[in-house]
Amino acid sequence: MQTNTVLNSTAARTAHLKFQLLICAVTQRILGTATSAGTVHDLKLFRQSGVRLRNNTALIGDAGYQGLCRSHRHAIMTHQATQASLLSADQRHDNRVLAHT
Repeated sequence: MQTNTVLNSTAARTAHLKFQLLICAVTQRILGTATSAGTVHDLKLFRQSGVRLRNNTALIGDAGYQGLCRSHRHAIMTHQATQASLLSADQRHDNRVLAHT
């Protein structure tokens, strides 16, 4: 006798696609694009895209690009709260400014 299993999660039934777009903030030109399955980490997708930027180029990223600070000197990331320390008012303000950039 066969038993049918019911999937409770919609994530198990849908395929996700991640799309990354690099845009110059000054000229509004598209510098590069990359796509992959939704399970690929943002930083890994950026590295696989093959986009090469000058060292003096400022990069603005969200929490998915935390390791970028190690390889790119001018990377600007959001501040992350931990269980031991919450964000200060200045850090929350910086995160809001980055979110609207």
